[in-house]
Amino acid sequence: MKTFPLVLLSVTLALSTRYGCAQSAKTSPMPESTLGAQNAQNIHDAHDTLSDAQRAYLRGDMDTAKQLFKIELELDPHNVTAINYMRMINTQEKSNGETSALREKQLAALILPHVELNEATLGTALDYLKQSAARQGVTDVSFVVQAPQDVVDSKKVTLNLSKIPFTEVMRYMGEFTGFKFAIEKYAIVVKPDAVTVVTSASPVPAPAATP
Repeated sequence: MKTFPLVLLSVTLALSTRYGCAQSAKTSPMPESTLGAQNAQNIHDAHDTLSDAQRAYLRGDMDTAKQLFKIELELDPHNVTAINYMRMINTQEKSNGETSALREKQLAALILPHVELNEATLGTALDYLKQSAARQGVTDVSFVVQAPQDVVDSKKVTLNLSKIPFTEVMRYMGEFTGFKFAIEKYAIVVKPDAVTVVTSASPVPAPAATP
């Protein structure tokens, strides 16, 4: 009976020591050297991302620039440079969208008297289309082809059409070649459409001539 308090005291001290160690392990802060290294890496990543975003913007690659500026703002939400660039990109996108819609209406109203192509390469067909528009007084048509030259040369176009809108000719060319035409502010971008690529096994018949 006399030793009971000593045993109880020993057990209490043991539990207190064990509990204190557990709490210390849970709440022990990360070493300052580790935190400093992480902060330095974050700053380095943010700087690289911002530089890449600015370079993409200057070369006119707005899609890449926008994505990189978004990443930059995730790393540094208060970065004034990235915020200002995003404002400029959003303003340009709105303006380009309105201009592209107006441009598409203008080209849809442009009626070509006659279009005749026989197994012409896509590049030749685009030059022909540009010249046809110029003969109707529209001299600011410009195509930007985003595809390797050998791919462009391998695509053939055969058309025989009369009194047809400019935009309809582009649609027919797209069906024949598997390319898509995007009317943008300063040019018509022509690039492969992975969804509607036409293969030699499933040719599109040439449209009949319109009387």
